[in-house]
Amino acid sequence: MRISTLSGATSGGPRGRFPATRAVLQRTVSVLTSGVIAVALLVHQQAPAFAGEPSGGGAAEREVERRQQQIENAFRLVTEGDKLRADGDLPGAILNYRSAYTGMQPSLMSDEARAMALDRFSTASVEQARSLIAGARYDEAATFLDAVLEPDFAPDYAPALKLRKQLRDPDYYNRALTPGHLERVERVSELLKEGKGLSELADFAGAEARYNEALRIDPTNSSARRGLEEAESQRIAYQSSARDHTRASMLRGVDEAWESAVPLDDLDIQGSSGTGVLSGISSDDSSIEIENLLTNTVLSVVDFDDTSLAEAVEFLTAKSRESDPLGKGVNIVLALAEEDTVARNARLSLILRNVPLAEILRYITRDTGTKYKIDGFAVTIVSESAASTQLLTRTYSVPPGFLNTAPGGDSDVPEDPFASAGAAAGGTNLKPISASAKDFLTSSGIPFPEGASAFYNAASSKLTVRNTQTNLDTIEEMISSTLRA
Repeated sequence: MRISTLSGATSGGPRGRFPATRAVLQRTVSVLTSGVIAVALLVHQQAPAFAGEPSGGGAAEREVERRQQQIENAFRLVTEGDKLRADGDLPGAILNYRSAYTGMQPSLMSDEARAMALDRFSTASVEQARSLIAGARYDEAATFLDAVLEPDFAPDYAPALKLRKQLRDPDYYNRALTPGHLERVERVSELLKEGKGLSELADFAGAEARYNEALRIDPTNSSARRGLEEAESQRIAYQSSARDHTRASMLRGVDEAWESAVPLDDLDIQGSSGTGVLSGISSDDSSIEIENLLTNTVLSVVDFDDTSLAEAVEFLTAKSRESDPLGKGVNIVLALAEEDTVARNARLSLILRNVPLAEILRYITRDTGTKYKIDGFAVTIVSESAASTQLLTRTYSVPPGFLNTAPGGDSDVPEDPFASAGAAAGGTNLKPISASAKDFLTSSGIPFPEGASAFYNAASSKLTVRNTQTNLDTIEEMISSTLRA
């Protein structure tokens, strides 16, 4: 006969959560030992009555050993079940507890072990039922509770009875709730958290995408709607700040445009009809500088939406100053004819990216029926009808002897009778020879409409002409050809 103390059968269960397996096992072994002794004595006392028959002691020992083996298997299953339960595998633990309970025949020796297995089976089944109810899997939860309350197990187990009663009460649990609905609720909750986080990071587009996805899952979700409202409010606040900044920047550009230049010293001034031209500074050099600025000033973003021509000019002037390291930029002047109502009322809708200022002006003048020209120290936008007749003044640097018919010392024009002797002796030596300059240009094919004129300063080799834009361009080309030759 073999009696084991099962010293290793108690490991694995959560400490303090279930009855001590070792204590139960020790009491069971004690009962087994007593049972074996009682059976052996009984067989020994009755042995003479069965003389000639096989001894019954061997059968009793085998029965006791078989029942002991059942109890050992039950403790092994309970130990494995405790480990599965600790790892979160409740269905596996419940199966082990049930097998441990049903694997032992009812007897005095197995009562305490069976009670322990039944207690494990009942508590684990109720715990699994609660977990299933939380996931809206009501029918599966009822199956576990019914298994506990079967007549052969624990039909009077109070926690199972109470939970089954609550489960059957429509006011206690909403049976319309489904696992799919709970999954959608969890997903919506995640989207709302993500949307709020993105909104706090000023990623309004990302936040709106999360909130809209939440509404596609749950169309009546008020939290998602409030999140969209909050994102829009923050975006409006930013756009308002951006508008105020852009407005202040453009107003600064307008104010700077009204700033007059500091006059330079020792400038020789000549002109006609009260119009002064600075002959000490070459305006063609200024024109080249402006052309370079127009070509090299690249604006990253231009977005005109129902914008007037005047507003566009103010914007481009301000942006050119911001892009110029010296802060000068390009002064753009709007000089439209009074009768040009088309250009005055024109509205621009234009979106450009990374385009030079010259190209932007070309688009603007094309869309508004105007033209622009570089005139002295500014870019002037004029009506297309007036561009061919408006008189402009430009000063050119020409090589000495450019006007062969008008040398600096011998002029066909009589000397100024009011000139002082000092001026004649060593003054500026300015002799207006407009007739010779005009005649020379006229003979070269340059027309001079009414009000047009030409002046030549032999001392500085400056040619100042007042004429239309087309004729001024022709003169400039003629001078360039002479310089190249």
